[in-house]
Amino acid sequence: MERVLKHYQQEGDREKLDAARFLIGNMQDKKAVINRSNTSFLEILDRIDSLWGHGNAAMIEHAALLKASWDSLTVRYGAPRVRETDIDTDLEHIQSEYLIHHIDQVFKVWRESPWKANVDFSDFCEYILPYRVGTESLEPWAERLYAEWLPKIKEEGLDSIYTIARHINDFNSYRTSHMRMFWSYPYDFNSSEFERIRTGSCKHGVYYTTLVLRSVGIPTVVDYTPKWAGANNGHEWNAIFLEDGSLHPFDAIHRGLKIDLSWRRIAKVYRKTFADQKIKIDEKHEHEIPKALRRNFDKDVTGQYVDTKDIIIPIEGVQGFKYAVISTYHGFDWVPHCWGDIENGKAKFDNMGVDNLYAVFVHDNGSYVRKSEPFLLDSIGNIQFFKPDYTRRQDMRLERKFPLTPHMEGIMSFVVGNKIQGGNTRNFQDSATFFTITETPKNIESVGVNDRKKYRYVRMWIPPGGRGDMAELEFYGLSANGRDTVKLSGDIIGDPKADLSKERYYAYPFDGDLLTYYLKPRGVDPWIGLDLGTAQQIVKVRYCPRSDTNFIEVGDLYELFLWDGGAWKSQGQLKATDQYLVYPGMPSNGLFILVNKSKGIEHRIFTYENGKQIWQ
Repeated sequence: MERVLKHYQQEGDREKLDAARFLIGNMQDKKAVINRSNTSFLEILDRIDSLWGHGNAAMIEHAALLKASWDSLTVRYGAPRVRETDIDTDLEHIQSEYLIHHIDQVFKVWRESPWKANVDFSDFCEYILPYRVGTESLEPWAERLYAEWLPKIKEEGLDSIYTIARHINDFNSYRTSHMRMFWSYPYDFNSSEFERIRTGSCKHGVYYTTLVLRSVGIPTVVDYTPKWAGANNGHEWNAIFLEDGSLHPFDAIHRGLKIDLSWRRIAKVYRKTFADQKIKIDEKHEHEIPKALRRNFDKDVTGQYVDTKDIIIPIEGVQGFKYAVISTYHGFDWVPHCWGDIENGKAKFDNMGVDNLYAVFVHDNGSYVRKSEPFLLDSIGNIQFFKPDYTRRQDMRLERKFPLTPHMEGIMSFVVGNKIQGGNTRNFQDSATFFTITETPKNIESVGVNDRKKYRYVRMWIPPGGRGDMAELEFYGLSANGRDTVKLSGDIIGDPKADLSKERYYAYPFDGDLLTYYLKPRGVDPWIGLDLGTAQQIVKVRYCPRSDTNFIEVGDLYELFLWDGGAWKSQGQLKATDQYLVYPGMPSNGLFILVNKSKGIEHRIFTYENGKQIWQ
């Protein structure tokens, strides 16, 4: 590295010399993590590369097979994990020529950019200059990506940070995809590797986008939440600094250069940095902070996304401890988020997202010991503890075990506009519309049909621009006595141009499984239905859109739990006879969890106020 510094001293470029010092001064913990010990998984990457040669449809068609192969390898060898032989430290392996070439390239682009005057040197060093984002293997990405994208930018006549970033992100959204199986893959892809397989986890897409945008001189960051409050998973996304210095966050490789965090519960957001944040920790008490929470290369930026308040809370039984951990819940467990100081019997946590449920713990000999009751941090910084009040009881009507998120509600709305029809010709030239879906269903819907005419063919038809995404579709007629309703069956039909034997989606609305759903096919008239064999009077239609199935399902067994005395206590089991449950005489001011004992894994803590579930 001395050669790099000497090069720029002789060159006489003070900014480049300072930039080299910044990179070298923060290089000590940087490394490449290369898959040398889990090579069986590389075969799947080769298969993905091959499939792209047959188009997007081939990737979609083989997604389940790829995951099955991945799962098979995991069973045989265990989940891929990093071993010592995979690690190349930058100080030992990076070449002086590489670093000099990289510094010269990014300086060239920065100094020629229209917004150069709007990006100060410190921001340039942190958000444009770094030669790596994660632990990807090194390559001369900056020059290659710049050469690839500059002609496209000029061709489109783009000259602002926003328009260039949107063009790049939109373009990449068409040619890349997301695969959940890569969530467990501990290796980062460099830009060439990602472009070869064009898929990965959220992190892989975010890192690739960071490299591309930085290559054209756009100050780009990686922001993330380790865990959403109330969940056991987190998320990473990109953000760019616009010419006026404002921050513009967005989801990588998703169209529109936007991200909707309004419905998310956020306890903490961090920004990955190249520079060491030099966080001071008492070495004698270092063991009190779990390794996963020691974020020396992360900057707390929670306040740039949500309202925050500091928490100061009395805790007992912490003699000898200097640090505490604050957690949010997930199911029946608590998920640690960050650490804070203990002083005079009080734990202090800075910049915590408001309107979240928290609890305080200490980390003792590898275990977490809870030191506070659960409490809500409200929007003005007040702390509210929950203790069941058995003097004020209430009957609770429960309709879900997990909140309906705006994202899921948007998916369920895909059926709006679809028409449910009957006809007596196979091509529905004489079709009669029983009804049109005009509102987003929240669960399984049942609609009576006031039409005394009989029909042999019935269907759901999707209008132009519609999506479909129907999980279940049932038609009911009259029994032989003419009074009782019976579920009708028949042969599955669709557009005659569609090969139903190869399109498994056609069977899904009639398979009795709410987790499978019909997808609108391409190149054919988008409808799906039944040939009932003979004409029948239709008296009722039941349907359910694609959903998370977290509503109450008839026939399933549920159990309600109440937090009381430091533990979750059962309030009894009920078998659903309708799409809601009623638990009478429950205490007010309580924390509850409703669990489906028949199936499913998602559930969330809620309170009950004014006759409604309030999700926490």
